[in-house]
Amino acid sequence: MAERTLPTDYWTTAEVMKGIFEAKVCLAKIHSPDGCEGKIIAAHTIPRSQLRKIATNGHVYAIAATATDLARNEGKLSAKQYGINEFSVLNCFCATHDNKLFAHVEDDPLVFDAHQLTLLHYRTLASELYRKVASYHTVLYQVEAQQKKTPRDKEATEFLTASAAGNLLGIRDVGTAFDRCANNLFAKKYGDISALVVHFKKLPSVMTVGSFLPQYDYDAKPLQLIHDPEILAQTVSFNILASQDHAALAMLWFKDCNLIKPLAESFIAQESEHYTTLAIQTAFEYLENTCMQPTWWEGEKQVVQNLLIERMQRAGTPFEERKAACLTFCGVGFDQWDYSHHEFLSAT
Repeated sequence: MAERTLPTDYWTTAEVMKGIFEAKVCLAKIHSPDGCEGKIIAAHTIPRSQLRKIATNGHVYAIAATATDLARNEGKLSAKQYGINEFSVLNCFCATHDNKLFAHVEDDPLVFDAHQLTLLHYRTLASELYRKVASYHTVLYQVEAQQKKTPRDKEATEFLTASAAGNLLGIRDVGTAFDRCANNLFAKKYGDISALVVHFKKLPSVMTVGSFLPQYDYDAKPLQLIHDPEILAQTVSFNILASQDHAALAMLWFKDCNLIKPLAESFIAQESEHYTTLAIQTAFEYLENTCMQPTWWEGEKQVVQNLLIERMQRAGTPFEERKAACLTFCGVGFDQWDYSHHEFLSAT
């Protein structure tokens, strides 16, 4: 579908969505004993100090998924270059809190001490909550727009209404985890987070910071049902970053989240030469906040690029249920960072 043939309401909706996803709020304000005085800024969820490690001329590749991008590419995802100042930014913290709270992960080496684990989990949950709330308000707008149409598209309205209900449950699950982590962080209680940290020998070709509600583990075994009105779903934070000039994958969860440690254990149970590909697969399966090293991405064959983009496209389609094998090794190696060692931290 060419951009010029799109209906006017497509661009109206796109403009509203853009405004929603750029809403300014400091998520630290409600938990901070000192309140919030700073100006809301475009806060990085992947620090610029991290992005610089894989950038070329100050740029990384990431998936382009704005309304304009989709219109130009017939609704399909594609990858393009972003400057490190503009990638992975959300308007969800004020300057004061962003500078003070995250200094230990922004300015200090990433060593995964208890304080850093709490900060990483907190920031990841904050970004996920911000996105889920924005998505919910976007769907509400679409529901209202459908209800104003004559004749009304009953099927579309019902689908959007169901989507809004699912978004609300996701907000409940992630919001509960965020509130718990925030209370711990501001009380300086750093012992509530468990982690699996996998260390490699080379720098990562992919970086990501995000969280998700896992339904299956790396052996395709079911873990939990999500969007259950009666049961809170358990959340895992999934970070691929650089630690002292090598790639490090960090899975983070609350100690009493009994379903997440088995997820981490199932990852380690795989063949070590597959760890790099499994980490990259997970990023493209679940996390839109993912970027790629230009030299790696440009050097990959078109078929590999397509496999990863199609994975993200399929995973983001609301009409398809996630497959049990979504995290299992796909049979194609995407890169090799060379596994060094791993550690379970504060895991019970």
